[in-house]
Amino acid sequence: MLVSYRGFATIAQSGLHTGFGDDWIRIGAVKLVIDGVWGTTAATYQPAWNGSGTMWMPNNTGGVSTTQEEFNKAVLEPHRQGWQVWVHANGDRGQDMVITAFENAQQLYPRPDARHRIEHFAHFLVQDAQRTAERLARMKRGGIIPAPQVAFLWRLTDVNVKEPDMKFFPMKTLIDMGFNPPGGSDTLGTQNFATNPMFSISVAVNRKTKSGTPANPEEAISPMQAIKMFTIWAAYGGFEEKVKGSIEVGKLADLAVLAGDPLTIAPERLAEIQTDLTIIDGKIAYQRSGELATP
Repeated sequence: MLVSYRGFATIAQSGLHTGFGDDWIRIGAVKLVIDGVWGTTAATYQPAWNGSGTMWMPNNTGGVSTTQEEFNKAVLEPHRQGWQVWVHANGDRGQDMVITAFENAQQLYPRPDARHRIEHFAHFLVQDAQRTAERLARMKRGGIIPAPQVAFLWRLTDVNVKEPDMKFFPMKTLIDMGFNPPGGSDTLGTQNFATNPMFSISVAVNRKTKSGTPANPEEAISPMQAIKMFTIWAAYGGFEEKVKGSIEVGKLADLAVLAGDPLTIAPERLAEIQTDLTIIDGKIAYQRSGELATP
């Protein structure tokens, strides 16, 4: 639910809240926006690299949509009323503002399991290692969830990947630190095919751009870790881990039967795996005819 900073009062009066609804349709988080996109309008400490964006300007550190004081207020009210808050923050400067707002809200109205998230927490500036380390430590202390969309690594150009001192979508680093980043595509148009989770799983494992260029291959994760991003970790990121994310007694009978085993198939073929059967609420909703994929 994307709202303006001053639009939350109307929502609050409606009686809606995170988790309102049923197993078919449910209200999730309030989403706020603090900055823009990487390389052009994301709020950063270091100027955007001259090969990172199509609208490059010298000494461009992006911008934010409001002041720290105003943003603290924007986060505080939904937090106080028990909502989960997701914030679009692509740049490190914007992300620090978000963390400060989350910390302020928790100090005034402590909630032990708020699961607030930073959407597009995707890139680390290696030359700014101290700020990065401090940012991650604050997120760990506050239980803040980083939510990168690794599918966008595929879009990087051969110029983008040359950006100096950069780690794009550092999934292994995040997971090794104990974060469980939820998977997602963040697309209804820019990459329609990325709504298929096998595409993102393939990108997270293989770390190749659309031209086949490796992008920080040291940040590759295992197929099982990538699967968790789009199952149990995604469920946890939306307060649904008790009913979704794994096949267990007592959870929803919403299942997908794949035409190949993602744990044994050649990694470069992960994106080729199709779905043979989809079951929703215990009933077959989709069935594909054809041969099964082989490793």
